[in-house]
Amino acid sequence: EEDDLSFGSLNIGAYKYSSKAVRVSNELLQDAAVNVEDIVSKALAKRIGRAVNKHLTVGTGVNQPKGIVTAASKITTAATGVVADELFKLQHSIDAAYRSDSTWMFNDAFLLKTRTMKNADGTFVWAPGLTAGAPGTILGRPYVINPDMSATFATGEVVALYGNFKAYTVRRAKDVSLVRMTERYADFDQTGFATLARFDGGLMDTSAVKALKLA
Repeated sequence: EEDDLSFGSLNIGAYKYSSKAVRVSNELLQDAAVNVEDIVSKALAKRIGRAVNKHLTVGTGVNQPKGIVTAASKITTAATGVVADELFKLQHSIDAAYRSDSTWMFNDAFLLKTRTMKNADGTFVWAPGLTAGAPGTILGRPYVINPDMSATFATGEVVALYGNFKAYTVRRAKDVSLVRMTERYADFDQTGFATLARFDGGLMDTSAVKALKLA
């Protein structure tokens, strides 16, 4: 027998990110005992990283990447409180083919809530690593803390993601690069620095990742 495959399309472009310019006096660059340019470069790269992470998490898709929270299908639960049964429900909303490689993602506030959460037989849903230094798990699966996930437990908020995050593709069209502006601020005897990058992202398979939304 023969059958056809159905293909969709998802356009992943590249949005430009800038750290904005920072001016440093030339005296400091010349006289400091440490590498000031390297320190500034790392600090500005962190600015880019924070902006990109926010958009890849909760970006609207309008003049910015469509974040994984925005793109993921939503499983709703009461805003009055998340219980263990809701976590089981979220796990089983994922296509079985993806569950063996699935991971939780949430804010640290949600982790605190799950650390005291028990299922119907009184077992904690959070468990410490089996060896020293090993990460903990939620219902047997690893988790990552993302500060750009919501820490607010109120109607409309998405407080957790679960699934195989490899289904979310990140395009890095341009690595984070440092721009050194020696002439622009020459009349102030200063040198300007900025970092630039181009990123986009998209969820390629909506059956691989689901979001828990408070309703």
